[in-house]
Amino acid sequence: MKKLSILTGIILLINMSGLGQAIPNLKNYSFKTLPRISEAEDTLYAKDKVLGLYYGRIFDYRLENNRVELWECLHIASKVYESRIVQQYNIFYLPTNKIEDIIDCGARYIARDGSVSELSKKDIEEIEEDGKKYKVFRFPTAEIGSTMEYYYIVRRERVRELGTYYMPSNYHQKELDFTLIFPNYLNFEMTTYNGLPVAKDTLDKESKIKCIYVHAEEVPKVNDDPMAFYDAHLPRIEFLLTHNYSKGRMRINTVNDFASGFYQNVTLLDKKETKDLKKIASQIKADSKLSLGERINVIENYVKTNFKYTSGPSFLSNISAINESKFFNQMGALRLFYHLFKQHNINTEIVLTSDKTDKWFDKNFNGSNYFDLILIYFPKIDQYMSPNYMGLRTGYPAAVAAGQEGISFKEMTIGNTSSFLHDVKYITPVDMKDNGDTIYANVSINPEEREISATIRRVLTGYSGGPMQYQLSNIDKDNDDDDSGAEYISSIEDHYLGLSCESIIVNNLQMFNATKEDVLAKPLILTADLKDNFLTKTSNDSLWVTIGAFIGKQSDFKQEAPRTLPVERRNNTHYYRMIKVDIPQGYTCLNLHDLNMDIYDEGNKANANAKFTVSTKQEGNQLIIVCEEFYNRLLYPVEEYEKCQRVVQAAADFNNKVLLFKKQ
Repeated sequence: MKKLSILTGIILLINMSGLGQAIPNLKNYSFKTLPRISEAEDTLYAKDKVLGLYYGRIFDYRLENNRVELWECLHIASKVYESRIVQQYNIFYLPTNKIEDIIDCGARYIARDGSVSELSKKDIEEIEEDGKKYKVFRFPTAEIGSTMEYYYIVRRERVRELGTYYMPSNYHQKELDFTLIFPNYLNFEMTTYNGLPVAKDTLDKESKIKCIYVHAEEVPKVNDDPMAFYDAHLPRIEFLLTHNYSKGRMRINTVNDFASGFYQNVTLLDKKETKDLKKIASQIKADSKLSLGERINVIENYVKTNFKYTSGPSFLSNISAINESKFFNQMGALRLFYHLFKQHNINTEIVLTSDKTDKWFDKNFNGSNYFDLILIYFPKIDQYMSPNYMGLRTGYPAAVAAGQEGISFKEMTIGNTSSFLHDVKYITPVDMKDNGDTIYANVSINPEEREISATIRRVLTGYSGGPMQYQLSNIDKDNDDDDSGAEYISSIEDHYLGLSCESIIVNNLQMFNATKEDVLAKPLILTADLKDNFLTKTSNDSLWVTIGAFIGKQSDFKQEAPRTLPVERRNNTHYYRMIKVDIPQGYTCLNLHDLNMDIYDEGNKANANAKFTVSTKQEGNQLIIVCEEFYNRLLYPVEEYEKCQRVVQAAADFNNKVLLFKKQ
């Protein structure tokens, strides 16, 4: 019992350590006392070009004029070490609110010699850029090694009950604050991620104002490691309004609360919507004799062929508006598909999750902060559909959603009452065999002209092909003024057929299976003729050909600084390359088998989740080079990153492989 009492005392001391925190008053706000920077720190942080001295954000839910208003304060102070960056930090863009909603603002410039100049609300300038007007602070002069500090306090148009905020981490931060202020009849939950300390709270009993805050010091820069979801590892705060004691003691804004409102939003149609839904459904020939998968595909293909997605206005969630405009937003796509599937007695569940490149889903957060992406799940075939991803089809959920968890909402009816029951569900990623990129190249060499001629056939399936098929189907090939379409096709020529090699000239581009009806039903096939005069070198009786270019440009995965982030991939995938090279007449190849390699992420290739292998052989007057590469694992922890690195780097190194021919 004595040990327990000591432990309890320590915990109380830790929890009480923030009770002395003064609650900021946004009606009397000003500049901060900034931390002093030593010469050694200047030398250390100058390499990042900027040092964050202070970053603070305050959300003040305050009673004004007998209602709750939200005042937001942003406060930034930075020391800048490079002239180009100085010019960027010398101007500060204020929110585009009405001037009367900018409650207060200020700017302070601290020169290297310690002299200080300040700007206030009366010094706001209005500038115009690209036809838009902005309110800004701007210092007349600025120099390397100076400190620039800005803050503003604005009245927001609406009161937010939840939010996601990333702390700046592309350079070191000396001090960082995030604060919620609110009357004590409200309460918020604040959860921190990626190294930020746990939030603390304090109460001013006299004013009955409560504060939840995070204070951090010496927050290090987050390294932008290759093959990692950088944003997902930034210090982050999620907050959520959890109680309004003036209306009761029950917790609010739970997932269960969300499910109730979500059910109403998805399932209820007004009379006009019901009528327009029938019009749309009458155009879809999903015969009951078809298999379940076929009926799903017929419905999905019809909708994604005849309607378009936009992230635009909220009214495009209304089925009547969708039918009239032929556009829907994400919620509109869900509602339309949900009711069409229901009419065809196709059982579905709705799964909500996050974009894992922004933040990995947290199943323990009891709120809707992570409900950014919508999937439809078909339990009988165990497959997902992304309703608003027009270049994908059932079986291929948005890659940024897969490989993590989400919340599944399933309609249940008890008596006369229907609702959504919810549960955690893992979103299985697509297997690597169903997502591929294949190249067949036939190469001929003219030693006298030092010229390579080749035919190429590239076959793209899964995520590699579907979105491209959809994009290509939207290009008006008869419109010579369609610059965006011409640019897109040009990018395909350069990247997919020109293999991202600047010296390769592409002719006779042809595309097969490039209509909306073909999206993920057939592979996208691209063919072309290639010419190149820079991948060959000759000397006396020797000929060198950089044959590695024909697998396509591969990204280097070199890790010069210590690795701090895991390796993360959007999806599993496989690659296959078969390169056939005609041996020039009168020559023999000396090093064909030197190209052979077997690189795996595991020592035992039977257990490999990633590989890059090359096999070679000669058949008559032709060399045959086969490269096989796959990745069937989405995540490697930091301590295992080298497993994936050696496979990726092996492919990159192969780009430089050369065939050596000798004149006989």
